[in-house]
Amino acid sequence: MQKVTWMWFGNLPQLNIDPATPVTLQELQPLIGHSATGQAQIKPVVLTGTATTGTFNGVQTQVFRTTYNWYTTPSTATVLSYASPSAESEVSKVITGFASVTYALTLPDGTIRKETGVLMQMSNGDIFFRPARDTVPAWDKIEELQSVEILGATPLGPEVYVALVSFSPTIFDLRIKCFCAGTLIRTATGDRPVEELQPGDLVMTRDHGLQPLRWCGVSTLSRAELTALPHLRPVRVEAGALAPQTPSLPLRLSPQHRVLVSSSIAARMFGARELLVPVIQLTELPGIAVEEDADGVSYHHLLFDRHEVVLSNGAATESLYTGPEALRALSADAVAEIEILFPHLRLDAAPPAARHLVRGPRVRRMVQRHMVNQRPLFS
Repeated sequence: MQKVTWMWFGNLPQLNIDPATPVTLQELQPLIGHSATGQAQIKPVVLTGTATTGTFNGVQTQVFRTTYNWYTTPSTATVLSYASPSAESEVSKVITGFASVTYALTLPDGTIRKETGVLMQMSNGDIFFRPARDTVPAWDKIEELQSVEILGATPLGPEVYVALVSFSPTIFDLRIKCFCAGTLIRTATGDRPVEELQPGDLVMTRDHGLQPLRWCGVSTLSRAELTALPHLRPVRVEAGALAPQTPSLPLRLSPQHRVLVSSSIAARMFGARELLVPVIQLTELPGIAVEEDADGVSYHHLLFDRHEVVLSNGAATESLYTGPEALRALSADAVAEIEILFPHLRLDAAPPAARHLVRGPRVRRMVQRHMVNQRPLFS
């Protein structure tokens, strides 16, 4: 049995419609622009399988077989066993898609490196990438990584087998940073990273359709500041923690940031089916927890003409609420900007909220009821 270490960066619907034939250029188009950010979406994984030894291009070497290589069928392809991050269990799968790719690596300081390599998709949808053979040593010089994005993809034919090129074992020492920057907000032009939004951009809201952003702000806290102020550590909501596929990707929020709860249990307890609840009060639920080891965080704030509910990584969350408590968390300069934009805003009074705002022991009881009855928080 041979082992390789590849980098997992997501799970996608099958690209290759017919695994017995090579994946096509058209089938690879959904890959373009696919990106992964942070340690929940990028993971080094060891895969184990029985390699085939043969002479390829005049050189004897060991390779893995895809489902469509020469003299190979889906039933005789190399079976690879590994701990799947998407399934959260050990799986044994075959390679159904194999492509040459160009990808961009974003480092924590914002530096972008373009690299070449190959991409493999497994029969369960997991996708992996590895560098080209001659660029493997360069990875030893990369100590931190923020994100990976596919820039281009070209199919590899049935004559091209999967060489046993692997990341070096030091790849497990790679520190993959995860920032609130990168949270995808639903807009008029699709889902966009929150840090790219500007005043005037149209954002999709739950109640009023597309609404223009009036103000964007950001608050950045270092690791040292989070250590000194642990109550400000971000809360991580894993994909699917609120409901099936909600959020669609892991979501990081400030502790008091509210998420929308929509359920019959909420209706019975509070007289309203939809409520806005601080995410910190949901941490009893599986998949929702404070990030005790956060390296640092940037909290982004989005302000509209009124309090709104927006989609963040597919989950319904609140926009900035300009109540006195929320404004105390902003800098004096940020509050001054908001006062200029909203001259009639009373900073000492609570404006109308998009939903009933709830917190306290009753919320904890509501969460426990959802757990006991195995009901999602959003339905």
